[in-house]
Amino acid sequence: IEAFEKLSKKYDFISLILVGGDIPSSSLIYKKIHQNERIFYFKNVPLEVIKEKFYQKAAIFVLPTYAETYGMVIPEAMSYQIPVISTKIQPITELIVDGHSGLLIPPGSVHSLIQSLEELIVDRSLHRRLGYNARQKVIQTNSFSIVNKKLYEVYETLIYR
Repeated sequence: IEAFEKLSKKYDFISLILVGGDIPSSSLIYKKIHQNERIFYFKNVPLEVIKEKFYQKAAIFVLPTYAETYGMVIPEAMSYQIPVISTKIQPITELIVDGHSGLLIPPGSVHSLIQSLEELIVDRSLHRRLGYNARQKVIQTNSFSIVNKKLYEVYETLIYR
């Protein structure tokens, strides 16, 4: 939110959409969301709605996290050819090659997030290239047939030990 607040002063055409779980009404984040008319917060949204309403309209996907399991939100965003900015932690570094299929920032670095967002806002060529490369990466590594093949190989090694 801090990165958005700074960038929104310079770029009046940007907005921030947050999708997730509950945010306590006593928190600073909750107050900031409700004080800014260009920040939109949606909680407990079904996956189909996320795909239809949010991924299809998103210009940039950002997941600035300190810890992450191998979730599906990053590959989902990449599959929609959306440039992704996330933190340089495992397993995210297995999904995103910095500067090729997305941008990676140090955890907690608002300054790096602002820089990366501004790069994608200003440089349309970079925006298109990262989105295209992200989609290609997902197609090459996460397609149903490839995942099935990898799973079959794991089962085979377990069975024939």
